[in-house]
Amino acid sequence: MLTRFLVLPNELWEHVFLQLDCISVLQCKKVCRVFNNIITASIEIQYREELMMDGMVDTCSSNLPIKERLALLRERRSAWDNLQWQIFPTQDIPTACDFYEFMGGTFAFIDEDQFTPITLPTKTPEGSRKTHQLDFTALDFAMDATQDVVIFLAEQIVNNPSTDLYVRTYNSLEPHPLSERPCIPVGFQERPPTCTVQIAGDILALVFNDADEIELYIRIWNWKSGRLIHEQALTNSGAKPDVFILLSAQAFALVFRTDSGYISIWNLDSGTEVSRLCLPEIIQNAELEEVTVDTPPLFARPQWPDRVFARSPDQRIQVFSLAYHSEEAAPLLQVHILNEFLLSYATPPPSSNQDPVSVRWDDWGPRNTRILNMGYSEDAHCFSNGLRVALPMGEDDSHLRVLDFNFRRKLAAKDPDTSKSSVKSITSPTIISYPEIFKKDVITCLPYTFHERAFQDSCPVYRPLIHLGEFHVLVVDVHGWEGANIAKSCYATKRTMGKRVPPTRLPQYFAVQAGRLLFEVCRLFNEIIASSSNIQNHERRSAWHELEWKLFPAQNFLKSYHAYRLVCGVFAVVQNNNEFITMTLPTKTSQGSQRVHHLDFDTRDFAMDPTQDLAIFLEERIGNELSTHLHIRTYETVVPHPDSEQPRIFVHLDERPDECLVQIAGDIFALAYDNFPTLLNGNETRFNIRIWNWKSGTLIHEQTLRNTGATPKSFVLLNSKAFALGVRTSSGYISIWDLDSGTEASRLHFPELSDLHDPEVCLGKVSVDAPPFLARPQSGCVFLTSPEHRVHTFSLGYEWHGVPWFDLRVHTLDDFLMSCATPRSSHSPERGPFLNVPWEDWGPHHTRIMEVSREPDDQSDQQYFSQGSRVLLPPDGGDMLVRVL
Repeated sequence: MLTRFLVLPNELWEHVFLQLDCISVLQCKKVCRVFNNIITASIEIQYREELMMDGMVDTCSSNLPIKERLALLRERRSAWDNLQWQIFPTQDIPTACDFYEFMGGTFAFIDEDQFTPITLPTKTPEGSRKTHQLDFTALDFAMDATQDVVIFLAEQIVNNPSTDLYVRTYNSLEPHPLSERPCIPVGFQERPPTCTVQIAGDILALVFNDADEIELYIRIWNWKSGRLIHEQALTNSGAKPDVFILLSAQAFALVFRTDSGYISIWNLDSGTEVSRLCLPEIIQNAELEEVTVDTPPLFARPQWPDRVFARSPDQRIQVFSLAYHSEEAAPLLQVHILNEFLLSYATPPPSSNQDPVSVRWDDWGPRNTRILNMGYSEDAHCFSNGLRVALPMGEDDSHLRVLDFNFRRKLAAKDPDTSKSSVKSITSPTIISYPEIFKKDVITCLPYTFHERAFQDSCPVYRPLIHLGEFHVLVVDVHGWEGANIAKSCYATKRTMGKRVPPTRLPQYFAVQAGRLLFEVCRLFNEIIASSSNIQNHERRSAWHELEWKLFPAQNFLKSYHAYRLVCGVFAVVQNNNEFITMTLPTKTSQGSQRVHHLDFDTRDFAMDPTQDLAIFLEERIGNELSTHLHIRTYETVVPHPDSEQPRIFVHLDERPDECLVQIAGDIFALAYDNFPTLLNGNETRFNIRIWNWKSGTLIHEQTLRNTGATPKSFVLLNSKAFALGVRTSSGYISIWDLDSGTEASRLHFPELSDLHDPEVCLGKVSVDAPPFLARPQSGCVFLTSPEHRVHTFSLGYEWHGVPWFDLRVHTLDDFLMSCATPRSSHSPERGPFLNVPWEDWGPHHTRIMEVSREPDDQSDQQYFSQGSRVLLPPDGGDMLVRVL
């Protein structure tokens, strides 16, 4: 029967698929290859599918072809994923700015008796700014540009003093033509200490406290008819006035702090409380001290005259900030909940007399929320728009982290343009452990992605307030910036009712549109070292703590380099097989230098120690020649080293190696190499280690390991008396060898795979990044890192069905590994020739593990680079954000 249907024209099937919702279309793609090809080939279906993926809807106000709309949508997605923005000129906010709103690409504020809306610039429009004179004193306002409506809560002081709600048009500030009562009387007996106005479709809400802040009043009207549809007063409820939220035109939510706290959800059609979602239980001596909320703007409909597409009104994330307190701790937690989940609990029961449904935290919280620990900061602010949340990061909020809770992209196939983005996916649970606050650990699992970018180059603002729009990142400078061009300063009163703004200056804001600003930051690690190596100790320490580096001119070398090393402020590279280039990096006092040496042999790998004026080269042999040589030269002049009795060491290889590595530690150096398994060697994987004393030329250690999974990337010389090797058999372990005795001393096992794990999950690779070992801290610098202070990073790559799945980075100190290098005195059969140490006996106290998630098709090999006791996490994707551990 299906075969008969498949003979229908593709155009007819495309028309059928266009009548379906996007989820059904995605399911149809999995029916058969014919359906998948039809859907994939249709530009219109792709456009609708990707709109759904991004939580957007078409505004139906553009004449652009579908293909151009799809290109704009993908460009917008890529810009958000990589935080690639275009910077626009600063706008000044004059004198005493009382209130402001930011929604839908429009920033509006009230300055005394003036209302100023600013349309922010985008890629094409230039933006605009208007100023309207008000004939009243505004206490608060709310707006919805999609309905051309702005509503003011205002006082009339002259003539007949009163407090009213004025319903005006947003563009002209005239009485709104759709409102039957453009002036709705409120009738305050006296001005309330806190009040707020919110709009949701046809609904207008006013929430305020009485003068003693004992009662909380809620009044809700239909602003078009002017009819009061809901009114209530809450006495001694424990709810703060800044936690009222209009979820939609049919429901609202309140948060109560009584007991452990709960979210109360009300239905406006029935006028009753429907549900209570309980927050995590707390112990007797703890309390929920304060609750605040950041709620995204709610639009009536996605209609914009100058937009091709806009965010769907249903796609929003609510962020609750919970401040707990006890004698031992006072954490601040942020709870992220999808708005559509809260609305699922807003359906009224069949009987109006039924009590609200109380839902325990364990029954709703873990799967439908994500709680992030903001520490103990009182100034931790977050700002949300749609499904995105902006979190200023760093001590001075100089970095922007954007969380995105839109995980519907995972339903559809990846777009090739977005696969290179710097977005990181978080699907593992977050565990909040505060036994002095909660009765048990709080575990939450709502998936999200995040990406980061530094503001330092594009926005020199100290501790800014950052707001997100659909196409903009708005940065409000509340403290001023030394050296910046600030025209005027002004002060803002404290905003309440979900719009928390500290009472600080608002002199300017930056309108930053998500566009394309591509810049390159290179050689960061080199330049950090160069800027801090030759300064006084306290200056050096401060430079590292703040990562304050000085950029020096780039040094160019060919792409066809074979190997490079960075040791003690010296960068060396071998290019064109026989050109050895050394670059002494510039510092605060020296300009640096570069030398080029032509070798009389081709080089495969090399190692160096500038403190000994030493460089050792592994000669590259052409063809099937198995013998080769190791050349021991001076680093400065590349002539045979005078301290070496045998400056040219002959090496015979059993077979041509696949990968080689040379390392130096004091008076010894090591050559490690492996081979491909072939029929000639019985399909064995062999890993070979040879260690010499480079001064005497004596071979002091030689061994071959078969089928252990060890590679040159997993070998490291700990010092001149011991080495370590990462082995990936079973769950994997670190094998530590003593060179004096030539025996294996210890095996430090990695975490065991669970007995319940998928048998297709295994440890696929082990590699190690080790800082260079210097024989002695003697150089032209005032001081150097002690040779004993090093950290090693073992990378464990786990695979699923042979495909890279995720990586673990295990950081451990060199002196701990050295403590395990002492050979055992007893070789009894009961104890064995070496010490077997399970993970539980060494790992938790002597390591730090960091997880690196990866997509199934991600074949990249992210590297960590270490120097001494520091580890550099390189820029990930396009964010160019450097982290130093």
